Amino acid sequence: AEVQRRLWGLCISEIKLGMNGLELWPIESELISRIEQIESGKLRYTITEQGKPSRTLMQDQLLTLKGFSTHRIIPESLLRRCRASVGVWLAQEQFRGSYFARGASPSIIFSHPGTMSEPAQKRFKTNVQSRVGGSRNAHKILVIEEGMKVTEYGHNARNAQLVEAWDSQAAEIARWLQIHPYMLGVDVSLPYASREAAAREWINLHAGPAVHSIEAEIKRDLIV
Repeated sequence: AEVQRRLWGLCISEIKLGMNGLELWPIESELISRIEQIESGKLRYTITEQGKPSRTLMQDQLLTLKGFSTHRIIPESLLRRCRASVGVWLAQEQFRGSYFARGASPSIIFSHPGTMSEPAQKRFKTNVQSRVGGSRNAHKILVIEEGMKVTEYGHNARNAQLVEAWDSQAAEIARWLQIHPYMLGVDVSLPYASREAAAREWINLHAGPAVHSIEAEIKRDLIV
């Protein structure tokens, strides 16, 4: 429930009367197609599930846990707000995967003093790729002939700053989640005293108010 509240801005559960008292049936936030305020001031939620007719639930029928939002009614998804940061992280992961799949080495250019036909170029490319391409063929020896020259282009692992880029993006995600970066494995060398102070700060400024808000919403919707 807390994950859904923080990421989607809203977590709702339908209140039903069961054999042992009240039961809460969670409803995924993406199933909420419409939220509107009726004349009485109460909110009405329209739930749309694939293959099923839409149904409406009133505010009194739901336990509503709201997250951050700039609108008094419509929730604001954290994933939408930080989609640019998530997109950069996904692009970095794709680059890292492609980079290490090539053996974590820069690309190379072979310069031939003469002219190679197109079939000869394809055969040479296939031969080189099968001998030294990929992580399984890393550090193998390749012998070239006919006066060819080899030139590297691109960046090696150090110049590409893969570790620094990952740490920076992890810190950005931690900022959106309002947690300290060391909780995501960044800056693990932080002293214990600093970690304890950061944990207390997180409890006082973020976790504490969130728990009090959830407690108030439970009292409002479940305890009469």
